[in-house]
Amino acid sequence: MTTISPYKFTSSPIKEMIVDSGCVSIGEYAFAYCSNLKALQLPSTIIEFQKSAFQNCTNLTVISLPNSMEQIADSLFAYCFNL
Repeated sequence: MTTISPYKFTSSPIKEMIVDSGCVSIGEYAFAYCSNLKALQLPSTIIEFQKSAFQNCTNLTVISLPNSMEQIADSLFAYCFNL
């Protein structure tokens, strides 16, 4: 999977996610409102995060952003109070 589609996991009950190597883009609101999500591991291939991809992930405490990122959109971590 090279792209995680917009709204793919919105409001999902997932707690942890490891994004596959080769993924280059996280779509808008892809993980938004995943209130149970605590940790997210991203590959070094990610270059783009679209608007509000992690908005309202209120329990997200661990995320490692790769050096390969070229674009971070507005409100990427809006209301992620535990980061």
